[in-house]
Amino acid sequence: MRRRRRLAWLIIGAAYAGIAFAYLLPDLGDESAAGNVLMWLAFVGRTFTFHAGMGLLIVALWLLVFRLKRVLLAALPLLVFLLLPTGWMYVPHASTNEVGHDGATVMSVNLLVGSKSPSRAVQEITRLDPDIVLVQEYSTRAHDVMEPALRARYPHLVHAIRDDAFGQAVFSKLPFVEPPKTYPPPSLGEGRRKGGIINLSDPQIRVVVKIADREVVVQNVHTIPPISPSLLAEQRRLLRWLAAFAASESRPVIMGGDFNATDESLGILRGTGLRNTHGLSGHGRALTWHDTGWASYLPGVRIDHIWVKGLGCERWERAASVGSDHRPIVARVGFTE
Repeated sequence: MRRRRRLAWLIIGAAYAGIAFAYLLPDLGDESAAGNVLMWLAFVGRTFTFHAGMGLLIVALWLLVFRLKRVLLAALPLLVFLLLPTGWMYVPHASTNEVGHDGATVMSVNLLVGSKSPSRAVQEITRLDPDIVLVQEYSTRAHDVMEPALRARYPHLVHAIRDDAFGQAVFSKLPFVEPPKTYPPPSLGEGRRKGGIINLSDPQIRVVVKIADREVVVQNVHTIPPISPSLLAEQRRLLRWLAAFAASESRPVIMGGDFNATDESLGILRGTGLRNTHGLSGHGRALTWHDTGWASYLPGVRIDHIWVKGLGCERWERAASVGSDHRPIVARVGFTE
């Protein structure tokens, strides 16, 4: 029993230390390899907070079975911290952000380059009939299917086609009132990367439309997947650029796409006044990745987002599968006053 109790205290202590590290580690910048490793470990901890909570819940049941009451009591505050935010997402709540008929519906869809069925995305777009569609992983194959099928419905189109995973497009019913910007500034990146990972120099399309006769800036986003410490450093660099844009833009902003990060790791965006539309009007965990194959049966994460600044959101929903590893999302946004 003593050995079991010692092991239990060790597990709970390690859990507290790990979560404290993930959430309290200060920004170490991205200049040193050691700092990048620490930031990456913290990122992983924040990304899988709910999963850690489920693991700790299993440990708590073990503590209950063996009547290790003191250790169980010590674990309860951490369990609440890990699981309560997710549980709160399931509490029904009415949106207080009514935007009326003057609002606009925005859809974000990552097509998964190489998908054999971009026509499924066309079907879902047609069914939901959004005003603006932000597309990531937009390839020649996708363009050949989607452009003719959606041309009449979406006469305003800007794209940066790539036959890899880095292309983007914006389909819009609303006219562009400024020339679209398809790429980030050259100073952000250092040219195309050879290989299969999106680079800082790859497309991040920005357009300006009018909603309720007011100009709104719409930013399509596809960040670098943080599968290594060095790539997370690049993702953070891109996010800092997006945050600086949002903070400096005096007009309302819609920023949507594949962020390759969960809410817990996107605090830099909240600091600019951006609000996540799922937090405003969504329900449940609403997982968006991974949505194909055996991985779709595992507890996933929500890494596709639509953020707004200066706007409200009266409805958020997860669309049907379109044959991608990401599930599309849709938000009805607009002015609340």
